Amino acid sequence: MSFNSMQYSFRPGLLLGRAFGIASLMVLFACHGGGGSAPPPDPVITSFQAAKSPITRGTSTTLTGVFSNGSGAVDQGVGAVTSGTIATVSPTADTTYTLTVTNSAGTKVTATASVAVVAAPTSSVITAPANVTAGQTGYTASIPAQTGCTYLWSITNGTITAGATTTSITFTAGASGTLTLSCVVTNASGTAATAGTASATILAVPTAPTLSAPAYVTAGKTASPPRSPPPRLA
Repeated sequence: MSFNSMQYSFRPGLLLGRAFGIASLMVLFACHGGGGSAPPPDPVITSFQAAKSPITRGTSTTLTGVFSNGSGAVDQGVGAVTSGTIATVSPTADTTYTLTVTNSAGTKVTATASVAVVAAPTSSVITAPANVTAGQTGYTASIPAQTGCTYLWSITNGTITAGATTTSITFTAGASGTLTLSCVVTNASGTAATAGTASATILAVPTAPTLSAPAYVTAGKTASPPRSPPPRLA
């Protein structure tokens, strides 16, 4: 048989072996995921935050989550959320919210956002003198402290000399009329109470009395009381 005839001769065993090898490779490829659907991408949370914290009890804030590759839900009764869409919440106490994003394969990721809640401030009751002397320094006024709050005093017809942002001030009275004090209390959320006020009447500075006395006196001599005029005869 010639070389050429051998090169192109029919060899059933060789073809069968090659077919078996190709089939094995296909099975191996399929076992390693070849030809099947790709797994879904992992869920991703880009951000999750509250618009404001702290808030004043009785008010609201919003939560916003930005996420992809899954569906989102927030606990504490908020429920399902859409990426980039706000959800309004009104907690009555400090609360931590958890956003969970889940893809179609059940893979989950989470992120949290906390909202602190503070009490509303109350209008301050000012303790101050009812009367002050014109131009007199060193007068004081005060209010009860409120936890976590700031204070801002103002005065009409007088001057605050110390403590304008504390619970107690020192002030000087004006020249005349009525002196008015005011203090606004603001909590950590920025909510301000109605200003508390107090008034004081400004009294004139008393003048020194004019005394009449003899220019000279004798040592040891007691002055006689003035004599009453004799009674008139009828």
